[in-house]
Amino acid sequence: KCSTITSARERIRCRINLKEENELNYLPEECRALNGSARGNCVSNYNLVQKCWEFARDEQRIGCAKKAFGLNGTVASQKAICEGLTGTERSKCILQLRDKVDTVVKFRLYNLEEKAEGLKGRGVSEELVVDFVSHIEQKKQEYNQATTAEQKKSIVRDVKELWQSFITKAKAQVKA
Repeated sequence: KCSTITSARERIRCRINLKEENELNYLPEECRALNGSARGNCVSNYNLVQKCWEFARDEQRIGCAKKAFGLNGTVASQKAICEGLTGTERSKCILQLRDKVDTVVKFRLYNLEEKAEGLKGRGVSEELVVDFVSHIEQKKQEYNQATTAEQKKSIVRDVKELWQSFITKAKAQVKA
């Protein structure tokens, strides 16, 4: 229903106002900026965790996403397994682990968007929610383009600041 709108911000506004998301041919904002197999992987990852939204609590949602992406145990334990391998198997394992971690990080960003959208029903203005979700969508694209761990960490720090700012503004608008 919202996919023909050319502006990302207005697509986000449209989607936020839908009673139910239009899953048929839905292309997540993050995936729109990608091409070829990267876009296909993005959509596959998005679809893989749809069942995780059934959980009410963050820990349950994130645990579900980790399981869906195959991130079992801690990152350190997974990395230790990779370190025990040699040659191309080791390199392949580390790259797969990096991909798993990246997908879980982005799921956490989606989770913040969902939480923000949920606050709209409690009195937080549409404008504040649209602003926040638009910024997070931009941060997901920056994260996808980041090439170093430090760049990715910087983006995560930026998101934490965006979330804190959003929550501060939202608290003033929430209806008791």
